[in-house]
Amino acid sequence: MQSEHLQQWTQTLVLLIGAVWGIYTFWYKDIWVPSLQPANLTLDITITPVAGSVAGPDGLETILEAKATNSSTKPVFLLGNYWLLTGLPRIADQPPTPPTEDQLLPLANQVLQQVNLSHFESAVPIQQDPVFLAVGRLFDDDVIQPGETTSRSLLVRIPRGIQALELRALLPLLHRRPRRPDQALFNGRTLGWKLADLFNLVPELCIPEEPGSKPGEPSEPLCEVVDDESLAKQIQNFDSHNFLINFRKQFGLPNGAGTPP
Repeated sequence: MQSEHLQQWTQTLVLLIGAVWGIYTFWYKDIWVPSLQPANLTLDITITPVAGSVAGPDGLETILEAKATNSSTKPVFLLGNYWLLTGLPRIADQPPTPPTEDQLLPLANQVLQQVNLSHFESAVPIQQDPVFLAVGRLFDDDVIQPGETTSRSLLVRIPRGIQALELRALLPLLHRRPRRPDQALFNGRTLGWKLADLFNLVPELCIPEEPGSKPGEPSEPLCEVVDDESLAKQIQNFDSHNFLINFRKQFGLPNGAGTPP
């Protein structure tokens, strides 16, 4: 009698363990844990001269190619984003003269104390200020599914006299849909960007564009500039697992490609 009772309890215990294991594998591992993962996107941007192209009087034709891959297990939702391309004229001494330590130290320390991320090279002691070249939105996709890749390729002409480039891109990402039935990020407004000057963009929130009062009449969205701290707080309150890609990369041009005539 006791053995039958023990056998029943053993069978019950085995069923309970199996149920717990099933809940763990199906709900905890496949649903709960993935739901806690932050939005994640791998971004790669390259700039290369068009094959066979030669710099003409108006510059060199290049291809800017951007590729974004969702390597997470959940959809990634993109907010307003941008890219900014600047030229970096570099002028070396002609003929080169080896600088002394007394000449190097103040110039090197000067860039270390600056707010921006410029740098000093002893082989290129004369570096001109950056040159504004181009700006635009990087992607207009609003969602990238798991394992999906979106890419974009566009032509950008580089003026003569530019020997190097710097590309900056900013992509705010969410793992929650920005517009939900129960809640909408920014109260239904959209995130955009505008140039405060030729080298810095500031965020703005815009009411979706309304049709013109007359057929074919253009209209402009109503936009309000917001500070970075307020923007980050609104995004964090809406989605604590948000993710920001702040891309910055410098590119060199082939020898002679950007040489002035």
